[in-house]
Amino acid sequence: MKNLKNGIVFVNPYNPDPPPNYFGPPYGISLIAACMISAGIKIPITAYDFDLQERDFMLHSVERILRKEEPVYLAIVTQSCTRGGVYELIDLARRIKPDVTIILGGPFATCEYDFLLKNFKVDYVVVGDGEETMVELMNNLIEGLEPLGVNGVAFMRKGKVHFSGERKKLLNLDSLPYPAFHLFKGFEKRINSGRSVNLMSNFILGRRCTTLKNALLMLSSRGCIYSCNFCPMSKIDKHKVRFHSPKYFVDMVAYFYHRYGIRDFAFGDNFFTLSKRRVMEICKLILKKRLRIKWSCMTRSDSVDKEMLKTMSRAGCFEVSYGVESGSEQVQNRIGKKLDLLRTREAFKQTREAGIRSILMLMVGNTGESESTIRQTFCYVKGLNPDSVLVKRVKVYPGTLIHDLYEKKGLLKKNYYKESEFTPPSFTCEHSEEELDRLSSMLGERRIFIQVNNTCNNNCYPCRLTRNVYNKQIEAIKESIVLASSRCEDIILYGGEVFLRKDIFKILEFAERIQVHHLSIYGNGRIFSYSGFTDRIKKYQCLEAFIIPFFGLAQMHDDEVRVRGAFDQTMQGIKNLTTASRSFKVKAVIYITALNCAMLGELVKRLVDSRIKSFHFVFLRDSMGLISIPINRLPLISDAAAVLKRMAKYLQGEGCEFSFEGFTPCLLRGHVQHMSEFHFPFNERITYSKGLEVCEDVRLKNKIKAEGCRNCKENSICEGIWKSYLNKYGKSEFVLIE
Repeated sequence: MKNLKNGIVFVNPYNPDPPPNYFGPPYGISLIAACMISAGIKIPITAYDFDLQERDFMLHSVERILRKEEPVYLAIVTQSCTRGGVYELIDLARRIKPDVTIILGGPFATCEYDFLLKNFKVDYVVVGDGEETMVELMNNLIEGLEPLGVNGVAFMRKGKVHFSGERKKLLNLDSLPYPAFHLFKGFEKRINSGRSVNLMSNFILGRRCTTLKNALLMLSSRGCIYSCNFCPMSKIDKHKVRFHSPKYFVDMVAYFYHRYGIRDFAFGDNFFTLSKRRVMEICKLILKKRLRIKWSCMTRSDSVDKEMLKTMSRAGCFEVSYGVESGSEQVQNRIGKKLDLLRTREAFKQTREAGIRSILMLMVGNTGESESTIRQTFCYVKGLNPDSVLVKRVKVYPGTLIHDLYEKKGLLKKNYYKESEFTPPSFTCEHSEEELDRLSSMLGERRIFIQVNNTCNNNCYPCRLTRNVYNKQIEAIKESIVLASSRCEDIILYGGEVFLRKDIFKILEFAERIQVHHLSIYGNGRIFSYSGFTDRIKKYQCLEAFIIPFFGLAQMHDDEVRVRGAFDQTMQGIKNLTTASRSFKVKAVIYITALNCAMLGELVKRLVDSRIKSFHFVFLRDSMGLISIPINRLPLISDAAAVLKRMAKYLQGEGCEFSFEGFTPCLLRGHVQHMSEFHFPFNERITYSKGLEVCEDVRLKNKIKAEGCRNCKENSICEGIWKSYLNKYGKSEFVLIE
């Protein structure tokens, strides 16, 4: 058995905010270890990756490793989000093996080496690229020499931090060996398993940047020529981009393709299509070597064209992530992105035509952001038709220009980096947290509604479902869930009463198995009045919330659903859902009618007292196409809007979320941000008869704008009013906003 004692142990610590996909072993460690092996450093090298593990597992494992391997050196990768685990590893190592030499490296260590050396019992910090630095550092340490002349190293001497100076960037990336992924035993099995290997019990798949569950990360370049102020690349001045040659890169891909059977790759360059000539050459070589691979990449949407995308598709590219960030020219210029928004529109169309999935990535809260720029973004993105959408708030990371600004304004909490908080602070130089919450709520990610049945235990008067017992086959439902999970993170199952399907638990098990993590069910809630039913569903971690319709209080609701006692049963069901050992979120959808309009306040208060904190008010019909209130049973829309505006004040005071659907901005002045049509431009539905449809497209078929609306200030975000309502009542209620 190979002797592993008295060598160096590399550790990638657990991540309390884990990535949603497994992209193979840590690239930096693998490359540094490969350089040490290539340089002939004669000590045992082992490496361990705890990125997707629990904290306690990491600590117990590292304790065992320290006792068993008795390493002379312990090298730990340090990121801002993993620093808490790093601090614990340092304390553990000093307790178990006090004389071990601790070396830190990675993004956070590079930015904060002075802080780390002054506050923790660390021997050395590698600053910047570590491949050459670690080889020289280890040679010096093994020989018993002080690394005073090794550039890129910081350490304490006589109570002061000594930094040997920056190392010149390695320009010839082809001189590097391939990453030593083999040090992480079984990595190829994890990638080829086709299932997510994230072992975090609280794992929330909320920011997936590729539909591949697992893929091997490969870099063909380092850096970016732009200086977006939220990106760590923003402070790099010289040699902003360095490349592998196309031949080297494809040879590296081919090596892992043949040696380890890897078929799925993530080309992780910051700006993969910077050079069209280079991309075309990479694709040409992939095709020439007959590598039957699938790969994704990330790039700028103004740096692709039809020819390039078609060639990429032929070479196995199935998905491109475009960091658009904002649809506002003002914001584009302020953040340094300077994206050509006209070319971006064409890029999404060309990507679709090439048979490649597109992922649209947006950010809220950038420098120069306002309600006006959010509206510009809303209007801009509606026509892009991406396959997936990610909308995230701007966060402040070390090494970025906005971090410098944030710190200069005194907003960085004292001793913040001594703490283990893994979520970076929001960028609050221009907006408060509350204002950022409001801005973020104005641009939601996609939700997809999936119809799973027609049958129901209610007989709601305004229900539009065909009255039959036909249920779509379970395989068709599974296909719909797979499609939806590839396009969004939030899925809502609806129909009549979903739980009347005898195979509903098999459907939930399937959703759990393919790792749907944000699943809601629309239903009347009556079935949960039976005490044992809540216990049957609590094991499904994917199931988060229930959406329950209401038509009024007590008898009024019962009359509308045509079932005696339905309201009381539903309220008991809500009580069981919200007080169970594992409680669920409950959202009330209130359909406004002429009968219930005047007593909405009483209904809402009753629901708030029942622990409901989320409300959605619908006028005439909903986006699912499930309920449509007949015209002769509606109040005047202006009367309904007036009631809701009064209701908004009460709900805000109770800390509730709420939204309105079916109204116009002119009727909801002061509350436009609560219009759901304005929140969710990407929502879709999958029905029995139509398949996948964009909710906005379906609504617009039934809406129209009155004469003069085109001149309204809010025209760009207004869908208009329902045709049937306008035909009956005319346009007198709708007032032009100048």
